[in-house]
Amino acid sequence: MFNFRAMVGVLAKHEVEFAVVGGLAGVMQGAPIHTQDLDILYSLRPPNPSRLLAALQELDATFWDDPRMLRPGISHMESRGHKLLGTRFGRID
Repeated sequence: MFNFRAMVGVLAKHEVEFAVVGGLAGVMQGAPIHTQDLDILYSLRPPNPSRLLAALQELDATFWDDPRMLRPGISHMESRGHKLLGTRFGRID
């Protein structure tokens, strides 16, 4: 079940520097759309990638639609580009 409040709560608990973007950002501004994922942009400045990784570990994040259920590592968080992840509260990209 998609629970963006829980995901944002875990990110905040770990003091991750991030901004909500995408469909959910539009919904938060009153757009009449429906979304089932949390899209974020995050700072690559240390220690933010480590904080994000700790939050993702707490959320039990794995790469979306990968049958191997691979978990992200610090090298993923320190690099640019899309990370499509599933968590126990829904998708976070």
